[in-house]
Amino acid sequence: MNNRGVSAVITTLLLVVLVLVISGIAWVGFSKGVGETSEDINIGRVSLNLEIISSTVEGNNLIVNVQRKKGDGELVGIKFLVNSEDDQEILEESSNLDQFSSEKFTLSLASIDPNQVIRVSIAPVLESGTADIKDVYEIN
Repeated sequence: MNNRGVSAVITTLLLVVLVLVISGIAWVGFSKGVGETSEDINIGRVSLNLEIISSTVEGNNLIVNVQRKKGDGELVGIKFLVNSEDDQEILEESSNLDQFSSEKFTLSLASIDPNQVIRVSIAPVLESGTADIKDVYEIN
């Protein structure tokens, strides 16, 4: 009987089984981590919708009227991106607007004359972070 031939076959089988066991453990750990991460994604972040109704200048302030449309998500604030021809300024205001309600925000601009503003953009700030820009208002 050739013992060397048998031990080589057993060694190969043990290596194959070991690789399969390690792959199975890695797959279980990976799929569990991906599943937990996907549960943490907030779908409201995508569906929350804001719209700028109007924008006016009062003295040295820019008044922006924002309405929250239909959509889920815990709104904690709004980021305003204000543009002039030569400059831009980002301001963040606290807000917990409910669906279908509106609020006027008084923005005190530091580096832009309110009369020179050409565009205002808004992005909702959620508990999980800031979402993408939801509306852009061009000022004539």
